[in-house]
Parts: sequence; structure tokens; C-alpha cells
Amino acid sequence: MNSSTASIPDPPLGAIVELSSGIGSGVVRFNGYTDFKPGKWIGVELFEQNGKNDGSVGGVRYFSCKGGMGHGVFVRASQIKKIIGNERDSSAKERRLSVATAPGAPGAPTPARVPRPTLGHQRTSSIGNGLSTAPSSSLRVSPASASGSSRSASPAKPSSSSVARLTQPSPTKKSSLSSSTTTVARPGHQTRRSISLKKPPTPSSPNPPRVSSPLVRTPSPVPPASALATAPSILEPSLSAKESAATNAPAPASTIPTTLPDTHPQIHALLTKVRVLETNRSLDRLQIQSLEAKIAESASFLSLRPKLQSKLQSQQTEITSLKQEVNELKAQVKLWEERKETVESELEMCMLDKEMAEEKAEIANTELEAVKEQLAEVEVEVEVLREEKELWQLENEDGEGLGSTTTTNKSEGGKTKDTLAYIQLEKQNERLKEALLRLRDMTQETDQDQRRRIAEMEKDLATFEDLQSQLSTTTVKLSNAETQIEDLKLQLDDALGAEDILVQLTERNLVLGEKIEEMRITIEDLEALKELSDELEENHIETEKALQANIENLTTQLASSQLKIATLS
Repeated sequence: MNSSTASIPDPPLGAIVELSSGIGSGVVRFNGYTDFKPGKWIGVELFEQNGKNDGSVGGVRYFSCKGGMGHGVFVRASQIKKIIGNERDSSAKERRLSVATAPGAPGAPTPARVPRPTLGHQRTSSIGNGLSTAPSSSLRVSPASASGSSRSASPAKPSSSSVARLTQPSPTKKSSLSSSTTTVARPGHQTRRSISLKKPPTPSSPNPPRVSSPLVRTPSPVPPASALATAPSILEPSLSAKESAATNAPAPASTIPTTLPDTHPQIHALLTKVRVLETNRSLDRLQIQSLEAKIAESASFLSLRPKLQSKLQSQQTEITSLKQEVNELKAQVKLWEERKETVESELEMCMLDKEMAEEKAEIANTELEAVKEQLAEVEVEVEVLREEKELWQLENEDGEGLGSTTTTNKSEGGKTKDTLAYIQLEKQNERLKEALLRLRDMTQETDQDQRRRIAEMEKDLATFEDLQSQLSTTTVKLSNAETQIEDLKLQLDDALGAEDILVQLTERNLVLGEKIEEMRITIEDLEALKELSDELEENHIETEKALQANIENLTTQLASSQLKIATLS
């Protein structure tokens, strides 16, 4: 039966699948986790040599290919285009054809066998061995010799040892069982799965030997109890009539079991229990799938754990280095603030000195102007005195002859007066010149000093501007570092939370793994019970066949006896 990968994401082992991307088709030989890459992989043995390996990767063999190298490939479940069928179906069809062509007894045709889906669950080897090695005598209808007036039959019941062996869980390794399609068409019943056990022989229709097969799951309705209960009551009157009519007939080849009705309630109860177990198993499968998904998720978290730890360590080292840088930046900012305060105080002092120097320069300039005015007045007076002196000299030269005797004393007294005044004026002029020169020198020195101090202040202002720019950049860096520290703290908290989540998921993974093992053991026990139920049903079917054959034989014997009676009468 074909199906898409959307409905069956994980094909069972032995399924014939068609792969996408032109790889071809093949048989599924492996389904699980590998060592070469994480995740779930499906190993396929290809019919053509289009693969990449022979079932082994990196020295680890996952499955074997009959064709050798190039016939094996590992793909994801999404690369499976569709499921064509199952390789076990072809062998089952061959067996079915061989059974159909085999000779059968008249009136008892061999029932057709239809293929059933195989179980993907692995079984323990102990259960398989227990089923395959069960004594045949405990599951056969033992024929007994019968006379024309009495019949006897042995009931088909499994031995207690085989039942105990089936119900015990086995801790041994699980081994996958080969599937087969062995079912019997029965009126009022659908096909059911069966296990490998021997059939009782029928007197007129020899059946081929049954092939060993694992559990095959198909739903089956519970047979009505009324039909099962009325079956022996219908048979008994007809058999008694036939016995009374054919006392001289030859004995039949096999006896009819008389304990058949006793098995019907047990079969009915077992079938009901099997249906409940099938429902429970479907729920268990869903739970196992969810647990496997959680296990895969926890495995991905485990694979990410070293990366997270390395990232956490690098972030911690980066945080410590950033803290050191922040401390250094804070120290530098403090130092620059102190220098800024000193520079500001020096700048204020310089501004005060500049104002005082400007005031002194203004005072000096006013004094210089006053001195210049005084000097100009003195120069004017000197010029006037010179002119008067020249005039006096000219007058003296012109009037030497007139009254030389009378004016000699007067002229000498005037000359002495003019000479003293002139000398005083010259000395005063010299003092004024010296004062003017000193004032000029002082003004030049003050000007040079003020210029020098102004240049120094301009340099200090330039350095202050540089300090202000550095302070602004340092403040920006500090704010960025603080934001980065906050981000790193958040990342650190997230990493610690992720580590806690990882630890919780690891613990949960272990708990879920234990639960999965317990569920698998429970499923194995339930499958063992299901096998026992199927064996009982199969035994019942074989008994019914034997009864039908005996009824037909008795019918033919009755007819022949009636003919003989008619001829004799």
C-alpha cells in the first residue's frame, strides 16, 4: 500500500521506498541515530548502484548491502518520496500462491491469506524463542481412534509452561523478528495477526508448514458470543442422528473435539483484552514519539552546551577586561576633572592679572600723556628762553659803548640770573627725559609681559578645549561601556538560565528514558499476551476446520449408509 512521507514520517524496516532527487528506490535497512551526524537518519539499500556507501560510515557499520559499495545511502525522512510496499509482502505473496495451488480436501478449501502491516517494534529474543520452541503437543488437536458408536477428542489448550514463558518480561537484547502475512478468512471476522506455531493436521486437507512470523497488527471485531455458543448445539443433534443412522459405517479418520465451547469465553475475553491492549499500545506509541522528540531536543541542547559554556567564559573574560577599562577611564576622568579645576583657577588668576595690568597700563598711559604735555611746555619755555637769550645778546653787543660803566653791574646780575634759570631748565629737561625713558621702558616691559601672559593663557585655553573634548569622548565611552556591561549582564543571566534549563532537560531526559524502557517492557508483555490470544484463535480456527471436515465426512458416510439401507430394504 503506497503512502506519502507526510502520513508515515518513519518507514518501518523492510519497507520499499522511493527516494527524491533521482536517487532511485530501495529497501529500508536502518532507522535511528548515527555517529557521523546528529539527528535521525534512514539507511536504504538501493536496487541500483546510485548510493554513496555500503551501509558503513567512518568504520561503523549500520547495515549490510548485498550489492556491495554504492548500494547504500543515508537520507532524512523528508527525502523519502513515497512508500511503495514491503519486501516481506512479495515473499508472503509467493507463499500465498503456493498455498493456493496446493491440493486440498473436497469441500474444505484452503483460506486465502492476505498481507498485513508489520510491527516496527522490536521484540526480545527470549519471547521469540519461547514461542518458536513451544511443544507442539500443547497446541494441537490430538486425534484419537474412534469406533462407529463413540468419538473422543482432546481439547487444544496451551501448556502452563508456555504461557508463563510468554508472560515473563525478558531483559535480554531486542532482536527484530521477520514479518509474515498469515491470516485466515473467516465468516463474520476480519483478518487478524498470528504467530509461528504448528497447526493440527486435518484428515482431508494437508496444509503447508507455517513460516515463523512476528506479531502483525490488524484490528479485529469481537465475535458474537451467541454465534459461538450455538455452534456446538447445532452440531450435536445432527451428529447424533448420523450416528444412529450409520452404526455400521466405517470409523472416521479423526475425532471431533467435545471441549470446543469451553474455549469460546476465553477467546472472547482475550480478544476484548487484546483490543484494549491495542488501544493502549497506540497511546504508548504516541507517547513514545513525543518522548523521542523531547530526547532529540535535549540532545540538541546537550550538543549546544559546550558552545554556550565557551561563550560564557569568553563573555566573563570580556566583562572583567571591560570592568578594568571602566575603572581606568573613571580614574582618568577624575584626573582630568582635577586638572580642569586647576586650569580654571589659573585662568581666573590670569584674567585678574590681565585686568590689573590693563589698569596699570591705562594709568601709565595717562601719566605718559601728562609727562608729554609737561615736556612740550618745557620745550616751549626753553625755546622762549633761547630767543630771549639771543635778543639779549644782540642788545648787549649793540649797547657796549653806551654807558658801559653804569650798566656793567646790571648786566652781570641779569646774566647770572639767566644762567641759573637756564641751567635749572636743562636739568629739569634731563630729568623729564630720563623719566620719560624709564616710563617707556617700563611700558615696553609691561607690554611684553602682558603679551607673554596672554600667549600662555591662550595656550592654556587651547589645552583646556582639548581636555573638554577628551572629557566628552571619555564620557561617551563610559556610557557605552556601561550599556555594554548591562547587555553582558543580561546575556550572562540568559546563559545561566539556559544552563539551568539544560540541566533540567538532562534530568528530564533520563527520567523519560527510564519511562520509555518501562513502557517497552510493558509493550513486550502485552504483545506476548496478544500472541497467546492469536494462537488460541488460530487453534480454534484449526479445530473448526477439523470439525467441518469431519462433518463433511460424516455427511458422505451417512449418504452412503442411507444408500446401502435403501438397497438392502
